[in-house]
Amino acid sequence: MNAGPRVVGVDLSLTSTGVAVVERDGAVAVHRLQPKGMSGHERLRWIVEHVEALCSPLFAPRDEWADVVVVEALFVGGKTQGSLGERFGLFWLLRDRLYSLGIPATTMEPSQLKKYATGRGNAGKDEVLLGVARRYPDVEITGNDQADALALAAAARDHYGAPLAVVPQVHREALAKVVWPDLA
Repeated sequence: MNAGPRVVGVDLSLTSTGVAVVERDGAVAVHRLQPKGMSGHERLRWIVEHVEALCSPLFAPRDEWADVVVVEALFVGGKTQGSLGERFGLFWLLRDRLYSLGIPATTMEPSQLKKYATGRGNAGKDEVLLGVARRYPDVEITGNDQADALALAAAARDHYGAPLAVVPQVHREALAKVVWPDLA
């Protein structure tokens, strides 16, 4: 596996946030953050703090922090808009925390995440899960949130020249639609 940047992919959710961490040596860990019994600001703060801990581990030197974080952009076109304000709040609280830490972050549209994972921008969530599970069989993925997070992190590694796996060119076309931070 190619050495590359330490990247973190985040599929934000109020109930089950997926986070994938890809270390510089290509080792992958996926996480599911589920703030049980919390609501409102307490829940948002808990999620942001746990994502932060995966991006910048406590007492770790700065050079062991994430080089870049990719967050799935908010999708607001669905049939249900429950907790829309909270979802927007969570997104911006996380982006603000990363900014204050000096960790470069970007977003990837859901259609681009789907295209990178499956080759089709309109693929269903289970198609993404299946595509990611097949492409990265050594990573234990137990749900859609983790699959999305891993696809985000894998896209970043691919963009920065250290892909986790060979990905067809039609999938890689999604990379051109993302505004990637300069890590130089």
